[in-house]
Amino acid sequence: MTAAIQSLRPTWFTPAAPPRALLLIAPAMSVRQDFYAPFAEFLRDAGFEVGTFDYRDAGFGARQRPAESNVTLLDWRDDVDAMLGEAERRAAGRPVLYCGHSLGGQLLGLLNRHPSIRAALTVASGTGYWRHNPKMTLRLLYLWFFAMPVYTRAFGYFPGRRLGKVGDLPREIALSWAAWCRHPEYLMGDEAMRAQAAYAAVTAPILSVSFDDDTYVPQPAVEQLHGWFRNAPVDRRHMTPGSAGGKAVGHFGFFKLGRGHALWREAAHWLVAQSESPQPRATAA
Repeated sequence: MTAAIQSLRPTWFTPAAPPRALLLIAPAMSVRQDFYAPFAEFLRDAGFEVGTFDYRDAGFGARQRPAESNVTLLDWRDDVDAMLGEAERRAAGRPVLYCGHSLGGQLLGLLNRHPSIRAALTVASGTGYWRHNPKMTLRLLYLWFFAMPVYTRAFGYFPGRRLGKVGDLPREIALSWAAWCRHPEYLMGDEAMRAQAAYAAVTAPILSVSFDDDTYVPQPAVEQLHGWFRNAPVDRRHMTPGSAGGKAVGHFGFFKLGRGHALWREAAHWLVAQSESPQPRATAA
């Protein structure tokens, strides 16, 4: 394992028998990797080897002085690419699958190594344009037009934990994110990001799971993001709490449902089917 991979503090959940496939979980922004451990353990028991990690200067690797971090979203994209390379090495020819929560789903369309992914599960993933979310108009106007740009420039990072919003974020990521959320095309309105985008090149099947009670990523945001994957077969499942067994799920609750919940079993069933499909695998760029 290289030093770059070690710095991301990966955790591997490995079944006793040879795994059917390897699945990498790319986290949401400001979410530490151990949040995904119960779902990873569930998939391990279903026969997958599962990897979790933290982005650079985040999670277990967060700096004591966040203002010293100069990482960008493309650095986090590179972290995922590096982890995919490690996943391919560990998979030793078995299929590599991907699970992206929120930001992790957005990054799927920016990855250089996306051809190595057999199939992808996205959970609560969408764009962040503020007008997609009319239920939170005043809060989002405050966050994207004032709080994030102003406090980030004042402190050298976004002090989200102190403010009770989002979580601490490195300066460049916070400023970029705020700018994208003010633009109707989100990150595709940023010429530098548009130049990096590979959404149309992704051809792997995608299962998109999202929830009507998600106050962060409403359905129009989910639709906008997955519409960029125009050459991938996308199965979009936007659910009400009733269809989720009556439980409130929101932005984070999918990963708290537990191994007895039907949605976890459905996700595992889909991943098993994709791992057994005879799809050809292209060589990663």
